[in-house]
Amino acid sequence: MDSLRLTYPTQQKGQHLLVETEPSSLRKWLRSLPYGDMGRAVPEVSRAVASLNRSEVSLSTRKELVSLFDTTYGQIFDAYRPNAPHIINDDIRRKEHDNLHTLTREMSFAHKIIADEERKKKKLWGKSKDLARSINLALHYLGLLLMEHYETYSPIPLSLWRECNNLFGFALSKKLENIEVFPDNYNQCLASIELTFVRNCLMSLSDPYHLSQGEHWQMFKYLEMWAHLPDLSEDPKDLESSQCFIIDLNGQAKPSYHSLKENREGQKDSIFLLTHDLVRQLRYQHESFKTSTESPPGFYRSIRPGTALSLIERMSKHWNAKVERKGQRYPVLTKLDVIWGIHAIHTLLSKHIKSPDSTHWDTATITAFLEQEHKVGLNWDALNVGSGGVGISTHKNIAHRLKVGELVMIREYVDQKPSYRWRPAICRWLYGDKNNGTKAGLEFIEGNISPCRLLNKMSKSKTSLGQVALMLKDSSSNSKTELLATRGTHKDGRDFLLKYHRKIEDIKSRKRSLVTPCIEIFSYQSYEVTEVEEPTEKVDDDLIPWTSVPKFDDGIDSKGENIDFDSIRLPGDH
Repeated sequence: MDSLRLTYPTQQKGQHLLVETEPSSLRKWLRSLPYGDMGRAVPEVSRAVASLNRSEVSLSTRKELVSLFDTTYGQIFDAYRPNAPHIINDDIRRKEHDNLHTLTREMSFAHKIIADEERKKKKLWGKSKDLARSINLALHYLGLLLMEHYETYSPIPLSLWRECNNLFGFALSKKLENIEVFPDNYNQCLASIELTFVRNCLMSLSDPYHLSQGEHWQMFKYLEMWAHLPDLSEDPKDLESSQCFIIDLNGQAKPSYHSLKENREGQKDSIFLLTHDLVRQLRYQHESFKTSTESPPGFYRSIRPGTALSLIERMSKHWNAKVERKGQRYPVLTKLDVIWGIHAIHTLLSKHIKSPDSTHWDTATITAFLEQEHKVGLNWDALNVGSGGVGISTHKNIAHRLKVGELVMIREYVDQKPSYRWRPAICRWLYGDKNNGTKAGLEFIEGNISPCRLLNKMSKSKTSLGQVALMLKDSSSNSKTELLATRGTHKDGRDFLLKYHRKIEDIKSRKRSLVTPCIEIFSYQSYEVTEVEEPTEKVDDDLIPWTSVPKFDDGIDSKGENIDFDSIRLPGDH
């Protein structure tokens, strides 16, 4: 592969008059920006980089100026990753993400321009290191663009993987891939082209649309330490390995899991990513973690131990072999009402206690009840369904306002009328953009739910509202009841007062059976039940039968295999 096929803006004559081309002046200007207010600082930096990318300046001047922007970008990156504490609502998050995404794209343009100009230069002895440095940084910023698409659950433009593959293929042909241009890394960029490219590939293979906010960057940080463990090979015999992924350097697709049925031996410009050593390291960390209270090395220090363990299990699973969906999906075409979030669901269930007709409330009535708690679209369309879950879509671009791991409640429509049956579920993946709307995958929770509240036992207050929670009763066993609450509520042995109907129950939390970034479900032990004088009507559990989605032969498909919502193929990430 002897050429680079890159996209970047054309340089215009006279544009340099609008750009600061004196490094000392640019350095002074960058230092003067209000980094305490990233909403103002990031657009200013972005405009300056964009102007430089469209200006005709010498290569040496461009490299010096872009290096200053690299340092500034590193400072901005640290303010946003893995989570931005200064972002307090969804609207600010979307606005600032758009600003940062624009800056990242301009930084990728800047280094692609330098790489192309370096390629055209006549090389003297030892000058290839400059080309390796520019290609590495171009790959780094393209990888950050991929990460930002994963984080917002938006589709990957075809040009991103085409350029990633092309840059690495060119470096491979010139034997530049293992030159260490940044021995100590450089503003999150790894030491060599190969390490940066491997990290981009592994992130795409981690099923990133199933990750929650912040988890993408935890894995990105983890690979800063461990990206050296995978191997790249051109030997077709390595296809016999189960831990092998294929990269088409002439293609525009992300790496894919190998198939032994395909004859790849004669295919040119394909290399193989082997993950044996990385998977072995992950399994070792997983075993060590069971006897340690500290998170495994590699992640940000702020990570929760439970999140670290979950990510290690995910990486070990997805980088070991192709993850297939275990059960079948059946296409459907029906309308759904979807309520998002535990607070909105609690509000609606509390209203339902007082009205037996609530199962047929129309959209306007439900929206009026929920007021500001339900800030996203209520009406969705079902795409496909199995016994374990359902895929849904809407024409609205609202993925940025939703969360993976969020609790939802759904109601289907039969003959264009809302049914009497609601069902709780958990959002397991998200995907959306302004052109195609939003798609999500929901995993059903079995059982009936009813509203309750958890009070701090030490408060001794019978009138305190407490924390919203839900009681989850097993539909097959009247004796088993668990609590569903926001994440962070559970701690083994923690004392609570459970308030529901006209009762207050003295309880201790016990084993946790499910945890997501938003909610957790745990059992509890009851000690004493007392009556309160609140005039609350008794909830009839039969008012809402939570079994809206039909099952197929008790969860067994026509081939005798279990139908299970474990993994769903995502409509994107080409």
